Amino acid sequence: MHWRYGAALLASLASTPALALLGLDSTPPTVTIVKPASGAAVSGQAALEVRADDGLLGSGISRVEYQVDTADGVWTALSGSLLSTTYRGTWNTTAVADGSHSVYVRATDGDGNQRLVYTVAVVGNPPAAPTGVKVAAQVAASNGGYLDLSWSSNTEMDLVGYAVYRSTTPGGPYTKVAATSVSFHRDQGLSNGTSYYYVVAAVDVAGNESPRSGEVSGMPIDNRAPFASGMVAAAGPTFADISWTTDEPASSQVEYGTTSALGSATGVELARTTSHGVSLTSLQPNTTYFYRVRSVDASGNAGASQVLAFSTGVDLAPTVGIVNLAEGAVLQGAITLQAQASDDFGVAKVEYTVGGIVWNAMGFNSLTGNYEVRLDTNNLEEGAQVLGVRATDGARQVAQTSINVTVDRGAPAVDMISPVVDAHLAGGIEHLVQVSATDSGSGITAVDWQLYAVPLGVEIEEAPQPDPALWQPLTLNAQTGGYETNWLAPVVVVEQVIYLYARATDGLGKSTTFVREVTVLATGRDFEFTGSGGQSLSGTVAIAPDTVNGGNRIGLQLIGRFLTPGGQYRLTVSGEGASHTVEFTADARGRGVAEAESATAMTDVASATLTPTGPGF
Repeated sequence: MHWRYGAALLASLASTPALALLGLDSTPPTVTIVKPASGAAVSGQAALEVRADDGLLGSGISRVEYQVDTADGVWTALSGSLLSTTYRGTWNTTAVADGSHSVYVRATDGDGNQRLVYTVAVVGNPPAAPTGVKVAAQVAASNGGYLDLSWSSNTEMDLVGYAVYRSTTPGGPYTKVAATSVSFHRDQGLSNGTSYYYVVAAVDVAGNESPRSGEVSGMPIDNRAPFASGMVAAAGPTFADISWTTDEPASSQVEYGTTSALGSATGVELARTTSHGVSLTSLQPNTTYFYRVRSVDASGNAGASQVLAFSTGVDLAPTVGIVNLAEGAVLQGAITLQAQASDDFGVAKVEYTVGGIVWNAMGFNSLTGNYEVRLDTNNLEEGAQVLGVRATDGARQVAQTSINVTVDRGAPAVDMISPVVDAHLAGGIEHLVQVSATDSGSGITAVDWQLYAVPLGVEIEEAPQPDPALWQPLTLNAQTGGYETNWLAPVVVVEQVIYLYARATDGLGKSTTFVREVTVLATGRDFEFTGSGGQSLSGTVAIAPDTVNGGNRIGLQLIGRFLTPGGQYRLTVSGEGASHTVEFTADARGRGVAEAESATAMTDVASATLTPTGPGF
């Protein structure tokens, strides 16, 4: 028994360094950190490996320990044996934040000598997968379009938030839809009636994502009716425009009636909108109507407003008038017809007519504020016309007005009734000048006349233009319908050509001039002589008082026919101690004309002697 205990003691002494036995060891042991190496990245349960040695003469390693980020805290022992210099253990890196950390190691020998060393390791642990993920049940009325997700909060020290992933098929693929720092997310903008699938991952400060959570799913639904507000009824005498808004797109319909029980309804306008407008037509004027609006959303939820009321107005007929033409206006060419129309509840249309049979539309000119149409009077029958306009309101009430106008396209017509064509008039007596004038447009406003006496010895081929200063008015004879005056033809001693002019003017100032040639015969003795070869000389000799110079004047007119071409022909008048001559040379056709007028002492042409001379006489 004693030997057995003695043998154990010897074994113990054999393993104890000599200096330890003597209590003389003062050197601390050597320590080397093998794992983790300096700067190594670690995660999870990181392996620790340390080599510690106290030498042959030392008192031996009694313990090896470690702690993290401080040497003043609680030390954790590493496992080893007296027969080995290697000591091992594990470090739970999940207990610290990701990043660089100092790992301190301390070795202690049998005499209490210690050696402290350290290394730096970089911790990079992803967070744990979130748990308790769920989609909250929709408990309150809602328009849907969203789902609420929640989960249990992670406890990692370096946690910064969570990533939410969504898919429309079970098991993915998933799309990241949110990053949040709290354990809740409302996913909005979803389609009601569609299933959505979600997973959540935790995210640390280094951006590491945890494994994704288990999948959860949900379906948003709309179980809330549209809410109508802002109802307005803009009423006329026979209609009302109802407008309102809803807080979500919905259809449109109005129920209405003359009592709060309603009884009538418009058709449903299926186009979904938030701004609604429905028109009620064929209403009774001056009547109170009740109404409410109805809207149905895409999920079939129906909402209705409270019953409201409006009153239709008294419907007066419109007013209309022509603004740019007056009664009796004369129209010519293309014109613009302008009308103004108004109505308490709006003018539906404005039309015009010529003659009152066919009505045509007029357009509204926003620049002038008038209803207008371009009217070509050249396409209308000339003369008196009735021009009318009418306005119609929404209740088909009509107002119209008209004016009498005259369409005038041409100048007046004028003709001379008396004297007649080629008239030969006696001088010294009055002759009737009678003119007819007509105008189918603006009417005749004036008829006047003048004359032009061709001077003796002057030959002209056509009538000259009348003198504007010499026009004299003609008077309308109500019995004959002609415009008349009496004209005293002058007393001439030689036949004289006179042009008579007549002019008619219409209401537009247009005029037409007519001219007629007449001959005033000389007052005196006519003669005719026949030669030996059938030659003919004829004419007139007349004596008349000279009212300007006193005394008398004699006029001679000689006309020749069937004469010898180139022959000289003469007529001599003698008597009372005086003598006068007129002569001409016959032309190639044996004709000739000559006239002469001069003062004379003769008083009686009847007793004068007439002597013709020339070949054949």
